[in-house]
Amino acid sequence: MNSMKKIYDTAVTRRVSISSALAADQAQREPLHVRAKRDEATGLMRHMLDVAESAGRAFTALENSDWSALEQQVDLFASEIDLENRRLDKNAQRHFGANASGRVPVHPTGWTDADSGHPVAVFQPGEPMSRERVQGSVGGLIRAMVTGRRGTDAEIMALGESVGSTGGFLVPEEFSNALIDLMRSKTCVIKAGARTINMSAEKLHIAAIATDPTVAWRLENDLIAESAPTFSRLTFLARWLGCLVKTSRELIEDSANAADAIQQALAGALAVEWDRVALFGNGTAPQPRGIVNTTGIQLVSMGTNGAALAGYSQILSALALLAGSNAAADRRDHGAAD
Repeated sequence: MNSMKKIYDTAVTRRVSISSALAADQAQREPLHVRAKRDEATGLMRHMLDVAESAGRAFTALENSDWSALEQQVDLFASEIDLENRRLDKNAQRHFGANASGRVPVHPTGWTDADSGHPVAVFQPGEPMSRERVQGSVGGLIRAMVTGRRGTDAEIMALGESVGSTGGFLVPEEFSNALIDLMRSKTCVIKAGARTINMSAEKLHIAAIATDPTVAWRLENDLIAESAPTFSRLTFLARWLGCLVKTSRELIEDSANAADAIQQALAGALAVEWDRVALFGNGTAPQPRGIVNTTGIQLVSMGTNGAALAGYSQILSALALLAGSNAAADRRDHGAAD
């Protein structure tokens, strides 16, 4: 922490940004592992919170800018660490078997963020984002923060790396991913087949196929008519979803299942809203746009005010529209409809 204070003081004295002072300091030393760079960046963030808290003030405009820059650095370092873990897992699985690495198997997509050059992780339904098997939970971490009681080794380590302040606690990535996985398991749109894309920045661009290429039968030696698919660009914007769960200190201290109850309450509330927005979100910031309010989608009318299903006719019509648009579909869905 003394080294972080030195970098902070250097930035203040020279009137430069904290992130640039950190980069200059790291450049003067031996090449650092990306994990060390991430730890130093988060250490500086904790020191910034300490300085502001001890002075009893909010962040200045420059400190807010530095905080955002450090957050982006931490996200990039996390992506690099994830890529390294994937490579290690792949090598371990190649030589010692599927689960030799002790991590949850990962299925690389080959997607790469054109802006940052970092890999983009895409998770299928049921595929966990939390690749580390952490002994602990966000609920347990909250209980430990409130009561001061010792939790699991992972929770104790997380408390040692977090600092309480007006800005809150820095929740370790493995704990937040575990909470997101629990929320995903409760979300109907995920169960229906929606994939989860892990964004390392606030904006991500992906390509979409607007129209398929044209195919045609031909005789031998005839020329093939030239055609090409039409591509469009989709832009993903990160949105923030949160909830506030109030409870008494006595309940947390006296309840044996307090940690699990907190975790389930958070995940359940988040899942319900995620489902609602995925289907009916209006797209007005900060709310994402849902399927119903997306233009260019397939539609099977159920009447002005909707109607109860009287058979499989509408379901089969929907599947036919998707198949006609060359949309990928889970064969198990077709089997259920059959």
